[in-house]
Amino acid sequence: MKPNKNNPQSKTTVPSRLSYITGEQIMDMEFPPPRYVIEGLLPTGITFLGGVSKSGKPWQSLDICVHTGSGKEFWGLPVRQGTTLLMGAADTTFPLEKEERMAKTARLHCTGRDIEERQLELNFTSSCTWELVHDSLENPEILLPEEMQALVSFVRSIGSYEGSNTEFAEQFSVYSGAELTAKALKQMMNTWRYKLEELGVRYKDERSNGRRILKVFFSASDASDEKYAENDSDASAAEESAW
Repeated sequence: MKPNKNNPQSKTTVPSRLSYITGEQIMDMEFPPPRYVIEGLLPTGITFLGGVSKSGKPWQSLDICVHTGSGKEFWGLPVRQGTTLLMGAADTTFPLEKEERMAKTARLHCTGRDIEERQLELNFTSSCTWELVHDSLENPEILLPEEMQALVSFVRSIGSYEGSNTEFAEQFSVYSGAELTAKALKQMMNTWRYKLEELGVRYKDERSNGRRILKVFFSASDASDEKYAENDSDASAAEESAW
């Protein structure tokens, strides 16, 4: 604070001490659980809904407000009745992604401090609302590109593979219809490796007699999606023992 030049008695006010908190105190603090407007999806506070022009953001916002005002379930999720404030600052971010400007389908990417990261596949209905088609919390594979989704299904169908990268890419192309070179496929696998492992797809490269060998197998015990784990536990146990 600057002194008032018109009042010679005024002086700059200086705080007597700084207020601080130690890391140890923070570690000992107990924080209340987050409160949700839409359970598990929209926490109380400021939310940012982003997307390209004409992607249906106002309709999405209005639909959320209508459900919040009435307290009715939204996409099958419980709603805490009240009001919703949408502003251009974000603790939680929901980018709405569309393949084409006027497309009727979209993906809603949800990420934030108080929610689990998820991706929702939506369909724009004739009543001007976005209808839920798939939720990545129930179908984790939709977080992957289409080629990698197909790869999970392919590896699950064959159980295991051992051979060259080229042969694997050729077999995958026949199965999926995706035209990928061995190099391109391997690059995508490396990019999405951790997500593939969460869904049960494990692989590694080895050299044998001067040849590079790719080993791939499906592990039901690693799969985070229950539908992938069903009826595969015995086969994956045998593969893991050989791994």
